[in-house]
Amino acid sequence: MELRIDGVGTRLGGRWVVDGVDATPPTGALTGLLGPNGAGKTTLLRLVAGLLPPERGAVLVTDPDAEPGEGATAPAVPVHALPRRRRARHVAVLEQESNATVPLSVREVVALGRIPYRTLWGTDSDEGAVDRALAAASAAHLADRAWSTLSGGERQRVQVARALAQEPDLLLLDEPTNHLDVSAQLSLLAFVRDLGVTTVAALHDLNLAAAFCTHVLVLAEGRLAAAGPPEEVLTPALLRAVYRVEAEVLTHPTTGRPVIALTGCASGA
Repeated sequence: MELRIDGVGTRLGGRWVVDGVDATPPTGALTGLLGPNGAGKTTLLRLVAGLLPPERGAVLVTDPDAEPGEGATAPAVPVHALPRRRRARHVAVLEQESNATVPLSVREVVALGRIPYRTLWGTDSDEGAVDRALAAASAAHLADRAWSTLSGGERQRVQVARALAQEPDLLLLDEPTNHLDVSAQLSLLAFVRDLGVTTVAALHDLNLAAAFCTHVLVLAEGRLAAAGPPEEVLTPALLRAVYRVEAEVLTHPTTGRPVIALTGCASGA
């Protein structure tokens, strides 16, 4: 699914928390959404998901159900204008908070991702889609556990599986590595990177973003400070201006990806 963020903005409490953001994340790749706390990352994800209507601008996606004419491409439509059920078949969102007391099994939680596809008689693909999602998120061994008994990291994996069960064309993740140990963080982001699904993930860890993202968007006070490949965007000057830290940006000897070595707070921070 092609995604274009076109001058989008919205206010909360009378303040512009997202202000005129223009961006085009690459199709089929993992884009990291970066920025300090309060930069507007979660609000921008909610705008992209169609959960918040923008006050100005638009979030445009190629209509996944349109039938383009010969030689034509599918039309772009505002994501929040798509009917809710149809949008839920193509856009999956993993938000930060999850209710740990839901009286469901893990399999039942993951099956919630199939709700947009269900009719009064159910669908033949539900069980297979749930099994595939659990396996993909390395959570199949948890299938019969009660959701309320899981650790924070286990719940995160199951929530990823629930999002994958929707079989989305656009995947939006808000801090997907929260509560995960280092090995699980690396495994999850490698998996998401290789899905071939257009994905935008809000991340706090700059080195994880540098290691796994094809593209990054950096927000500062609701505005887009920079966008592009990590090796071009994550410079000492950008980190000083946005994060108020001093850093050296090195090159990983094996992967060639950027490695950020923080050296201290910027003067005046």
